Amino acid sequence: MRTCLVVLALLLATLTQAPALRAGGGRPDAAVVVGAAQARDGGAEARKKGKSGSSSGRGTLDPIGTARRGKPIDITGTVVFSGQICELKIVYADDSSKLFKNVTPDHNKVCTFHVDVPDTSGAVGTATAQFTIKKATKGSKVGSDTQTFSVK
Repeated sequence: MRTCLVVLALLLATLTQAPALRAGGGRPDAAVVVGAAQARDGGAEARKKGKSGSSSGRGTLDPIGTARRGKPIDITGTVVFSGQICELKIVYADDSSKLFKNVTPDHNKVCTFHVDVPDTSGAVGTATAQFTIKKATKGSKVGSDTQTFSVK
């Protein structure tokens, strides 16, 4: 079924380009070319450029909420596939940061990071959590997500 749709989309793209080539000086409409490219890859390129902080649908960082300075919080992120590990980098308002590496997901594919929020006035404000998902075997990045949260 998918093959038929791709063939029809390419045929439609070819038919709509022909009048543009005859009348417009040899250049097909950009929208037709983009539409044909999306049809060939099944729309994967459009999905990669999602508007959220997540990339490629490989996992997500759960909403964090508000943290209190000097108090511990748990930050969780979910991976999609087995054989992946998680990293979390937190950058606070004063540009200090904390990095958690090689966290293994539990049986529900959830990585839990136990974070001690700094007890300094410089940490108060907006902080950014950068969640990275990597292959456990090679360490290559396969996805990421970013969340901002407030530190009071």
